[in-house]
Amino acid sequence: MLKKAVLPLSLKEPRHKLHHMAQCMLYFGTETLFLVHIMSQEDYGKQGTIQKNMRDIADGMRELGLHVEMYFKSGRIADAVCQAALDLEADYLSLHWRKKNVIKQTLLGSADADILRMCSLPVFIYQSRGHLERKTSLHRVLYATDFRHTDSAVMPYLQNRDFRAETLYLLHVGERAPDPHAEEERRQESMRNLQRLARECSHAFTTVETVEVVGSVKWQIMRQAKKRKADLIIVGKSKKARPLEQMLGSVAETLPDRTACSLFIVSDIHKG
Repeated sequence: MLKKAVLPLSLKEPRHKLHHMAQCMLYFGTETLFLVHIMSQEDYGKQGTIQKNMRDIADGMRELGLHVEMYFKSGRIADAVCQAALDLEADYLSLHWRKKNVIKQTLLGSADADILRMCSLPVFIYQSRGHLERKTSLHRVLYATDFRHTDSAVMPYLQNRDFRAETLYLLHVGERAPDPHAEEERRQESMRNLQRLARECSHAFTTVETVEVVGSVKWQIMRQAKKRKADLIIVGKSKKARPLEQMLGSVAETLPDRTACSLFIVSDIHKG
């Protein structure tokens, strides 16, 4: 399911980080990697240097056993990258994420954020400052579920061993009910749903643990991932977001700048 990936490059990324990122992509069963560089007006005067840099990066990733192809596109970065991913029939898109401060997020935005917002394919966001940077294999994966729109998009990946990990944490962050009786019913329903999901993907992991907490969804995902030293956070991104989420930005789109952990974000847009 995750055999072919598109990796957009600005060619400013550290080579050793890209090498480790490519190693991480092998955990998903990736076999083919399309390197895409979006040419700016300034780039056309130094095409030779750009092509050499791309070849050097491609050669390093081929040493890992990946089949690598290079593509050069033009246009608005986010539009060109998303279109390239569709044209190349990629299974997912991969981003080397560069964390932005609050001012840059508010005033400038970023091409990466635009890609994440626009892309209908799953997106792997590599964070070089997280636990994954220091690992040679994927040990702990945390999937945050709301039991609503995104399970149908995310669960097929967990059930098909695309993430070669030992432990899966299934996390649900709930909203506390107004009275003790209703809270107990809410909690029991959450645990039933978590146990159902655990049974559906237990064959793909050595251990599956369920976690049920209350509080802010975004902050609890960050807290639980850090507490359990997760190598990867998996979240869904739904086009059926509630009005408040649409106004503030979905949890999936704000997490990359709030956590040091790498993420795999799956959209349900293609589900119709």
